[in-house]
Amino acid sequence: MIVEAIEMLSEENGLSKSSISKYIKSTYGDLPALHSQLLSDNLKRMKDGGELMFWKNNFSKLKPNPAPRRGRGRPAKTKDRLQARPVDPARRRWRPTKDSNAPSIPSNVVMSSVSKKPRGRLRKLAQSSAGLGPFMTTLMTTTAAKGRQRVGLQR
Repeated sequence: MIVEAIEMLSEENGLSKSSISKYIKSTYGDLPALHSQLLSDNLKRMKDGGELMFWKNNFSKLKPNPAPRRGRGRPAKTKDRLQARPVDPARRRWRPTKDSNAPSIPSNVVMSSVSKKPRGRLRKLAQSSAGLGPFMTTLMTTTAAKGRQRVGLQR
C-alpha cells in the first residue's frame, strides 16, 4: 500500500508521512485505529531495508542503480570466446612439418679443404709489433679497408 501510494502520487521530492496516510485512507476507507502506528513502523522498516529513501522528512522510492560505468582500456575476453577455438596439440605453428618424400642430403659429402672465414669479430692484436715484422703490417692494411665509410662527415 505504501509503495502504491508513492507511485500514484509521485511527487518530485517524495511524499510526507501524512500525505501517504491520506492517500491510504481515501483509497481503502475503513482502517484500524492503530493505522498511524502501523504506517510509522512499516515506513521505518522499509527505510532500513533499503526499499525507500528518507530525505528532508519525505519518503521516496529508490531509483534503480544505473549501469556500471565502463572502465578504461580493452575489455577482458569472455570465457566463451576462449573455449570457442579448439587447439590441435599435434600441429605446431612455428615450424612446418618435413616432407617425408623429399630427398635427404647424403652425409658422405666431403667439404672442400678451403679455409673458411672465422666466425665473429677478429681478435685485436697487441700494439707492439716487435717480433712480428712484416706480418703485422700486412694484417693491419687488410683489416683497415673493410670498414663502412662515413658519408657527409667532414672535419
